[in-house]
Amino acid sequence: MSRRLPHILFVSGSPVDRRTIGACLAAHQFATTAIGRGRNALHELETNTVDAVVLDVANDDGSGLEACRRLREKGVLVPIILFTGSGDPIDRVIGLELGADDCIEKPVDEKELVARIRARLRIVDRGHQAADTYSFAGLRLNVKERRVTRPNGSSLRLTSAEFDLLAAFVARAGRKLSRSQLLDLMDRRTTDDAARSIDVLVSRLRRKLLAETDGGLISTIRNGGYQFTSDVNSIRGANAGA
Repeated sequence: MSRRLPHILFVSGSPVDRRTIGACLAAHQFATTAIGRGRNALHELETNTVDAVVLDVANDDGSGLEACRRLREKGVLVPIILFTGSGDPIDRVIGLELGADDCIEKPVDEKELVARIRARLRIVDRGHQAADTYSFAGLRLNVKERRVTRPNGSSLRLTSAEFDLLAAFVARAGRKLSRSQLLDLMDRRTTDDAARSIDVLVSRLRRKLLAETDGGLISTIRNGGYQFTSDVNSIRGANAGA
């Protein structure tokens, strides 16, 4: 099965920009969702796997700066790139202070936009790859060895799918993840049957974790989805085997 394309959420009040930027990103192998209202961005992020947000300061329901602030306050961690007014440094300064990762002046050079998105995604990828092991609730998950171990060194028996699900959870502890997001993170095809299978898989994983820990680590989110609630520590490089 081919890997999914990076998914970019583009928010702009300009229908022309939504068409042209959307076409540009599609031509460079990005999946793109283009919307006009900043208030709808959080819904898109909660229901779909989004890898980065490109946010125009001008959108249909007010300032993109306010939308950026709301997303960060809600715990959205994906990269946010702002389109700001030409020659006006104030929006750039405020945007960065509100949590944007990068700013691009309008009119936007499409090649520069693509390069900046890719640069931000590389930073995220390096961060994910750097964590060899995660520790939580007395257990350790080793990504490279695909093992979960107890404090005494013995292994917790998990199926391949259960391990992939747990790895997706611990790498994004505290985030609300929909069924479709979990399927994407596990590199599994999104179908109705696959989405229902997530519920079964979560139930099995919960039982195994409950037998090893003091309490439930996976919470069910109202209106669909799950959240890994345990504190998780990332262990990198040489410290992973300590």
